[in-house]
Amino acid sequence: GSSEKSDLSSSNERNAVLLARSIEQYVHTQPVRQRGYLLNQLLEHFPESTRVSEWLYQSIVVSFELDQIDQARAAVSLYQSKFPDGKHRETVELLELSSLFDAGQYLEALELAGANALGAVAQREDRLYVMTGSTCFLGEYERSLKLAAEYLSLSPNGKHVMSVRYFRAVSYARLGYTTQARSILSNITVDELHGYAQYELAVLDFESASYLEAQERLVHVRELELVPQLRVHVDLLSARTAAILRNREAAEVSYKAALELARSSDMLELEQEVMFHLIAFYGREQVAGDPNPDMGKC
Repeated sequence: GSSEKSDLSSSNERNAVLLARSIEQYVHTQPVRQRGYLLNQLLEHFPESTRVSEWLYQSIVVSFELDQIDQARAAVSLYQSKFPDGKHRETVELLELSSLFDAGQYLEALELAGANALGAVAQREDRLYVMTGSTCFLGEYERSLKLAAEYLSLSPNGKHVMSVRYFRAVSYARLGYTTQARSILSNITVDELHGYAQYELAVLDFESASYLEAQERLVHVRELELVPQLRVHVDLLSARTAAILRNREAAEVSYKAALELARSSDMLELEQEVMFHLIAFYGREQVAGDPNPDMGKC
């Protein structure tokens, strides 16, 4: 009787393995949401499978792809505790780090990168990049400059060199080192950063009262492909520049474009900033013709 039982349990195991395998093959043919659902089903129904670490890894990738960051982070913790030497450990940790950074969760990204400061050189390079960018976005410019220097000495030809240089330039600009900032920004020509670099140069033109230069540069930037947030900033600066140059119509068109895009993209803080400048602009227009002492504050 007992041998029959063991035959039965081993045939059940064989069937379970075959079932899990056929579901897994099916998973790869599915769109991302369905993939996530099926991977969770596999994890739930076959917890003893030798494929669990692979399924968990794939479900982490899917969750990050769907911007389910909290769910993905919980799964990363589970992977770390269950498979401390798992072959995907470094990948999921870097995925978690870059997802937080890309989602604008700079405090969390900074904390996570700082907690795992040691590690392979490749990983250190990614961590330093995230730390340089996060400190820059959080306004910790001195610290960002130190981290940028550390990155550039560790990986002078690293994959994030251009981004790190850009963060370095922004930090210099915010701290008032405009010559250093300009020299770096002028040499940033890679497509995805070119618009940002040119916008920062236009800000420096504007702040040094070189309004015609700012206007000329902004005309060029507006022709580029820009993400919505950058386009709002560019339109806003174009409007403020046009207002100072007494080009009322161009200013109004740019203000309205900035406001519409900020609204339709749910950028509340940016929308409020545009409104603030637009109200001031209309306030000044009421007393058109009078020399305006507030002109420099546009």
